[in-house]
Amino acid sequence: MVLQPDGNKNKRSNGKFDRIIANLHSPEDEVHRDAYDALILLGSECVPALLEAFPETEGRARLSLIRAFGELGDARAVALLVDLVRSRDMREYMFVSSLAAKSLGQIGMRPSPISEQAIAGLIETLADQNIGVRRMSALVLGNIADAEAVPCLTGSLADNDRQVRALAARGLGLIGANGDQANRAVPALIVRLADHDELAQPLALDDGYAETVSEAAAWALQQIDTPEAKRALQKRNGTK
Repeated sequence: MVLQPDGNKNKRSNGKFDRIIANLHSPEDEVHRDAYDALILLGSECVPALLEAFPETEGRARLSLIRAFGELGDARAVALLVDLVRSRDMREYMFVSSLAAKSLGQIGMRPSPISEQAIAGLIETLADQNIGVRRMSALVLGNIADAEAVPCLTGSLADNDRQVRALAARGLGLIGANGDQANRAVPALIVRLADHDELAQPLALDDGYAETVSEAAAWALQQIDTPEAKRALQKRNGTK
């Protein structure tokens, strides 16, 4: 496929690319899979055309385009993905929003400066009014484990949703396990040691599960492993 320039805009061609998009809508699994593979082979240069085609897609073709944005790892898709994470369309919310967050996470793991836009988008959605959006953002930011997320995740330790608080603690622990960037979150994590709210669903950690916010905070402090964190955990555990 060749994208034809028109000033500062990119237009998609009407040939191979449009056939791929059409085949993504096919009810036949093999046709759909082949179209997706062909799309990925086009590489990131097709992202402007994908963005143009996106409003016209539906069903699993729409989901496949969202997945492709993450696999192609192009920062030009970040703005759309952020909007999709914040989707209020209840007909497709769980699928579209969670998949868009996952794609942002994939872009966020790319080398900078590509990752910076995705991380900034996730940080923005961490303040969303929707609890589900905040949960997904905290989860994905933790998976990326980038130090840029430390201030916002620290703030989310005070979120009014217990699952968000636990996910924020997990994220800080993952960041702390990779270095000392999460040290400044230790005081806020220590406060959460007294937070015994039970989680809506247990939170998977690398050595088990946290069933309360307190357990998630304790795990995070173990990963950060500063003298202050150690003293707080010893006090919690009744040891010296």
